[in-house]
Amino acid sequence: MAIHAELAPEHMLTDPDSLRGSLGRPMQGVADREFFPSVVEKAAALLHALATTQPFSDGNKRTAWTCCVTYLKQNGIEVSAEVGQDTVVTFVVDIATNRYEPAEIALQLLEWIE
Repeated sequence: MAIHAELAPEHMLTDPDSLRGSLGRPMQGVADREFFPSVVEKAAALLHALATTQPFSDGNKRTAWTCCVTYLKQNGIEVSAEVGQDTVVTFVVDIATNRYEPAEIALQLLEWIE
């Protein structure tokens, strides 16, 4: 919520259940098997969930990307500064329109990590 408030303060949360589900998605699993075991896979799952479910009235894609990058950074992983804004925008728009699954997103993130 804090990240979204900073990026799009004039827009509100319209689907709290969707937000809760999106935030929990990286931790999903069955028994003792995690669906997204690595930090990068968790970040990809978070990015995918937030970008596709769109829980806010606007600013969803910006929020999704910033949450992904923040999660990675909190775990000691940086996305290269060489990755341009246009590249990120295209990538996140493609995610929001279901062109990528979390596994594919994780592979792209791995290419962009410093």
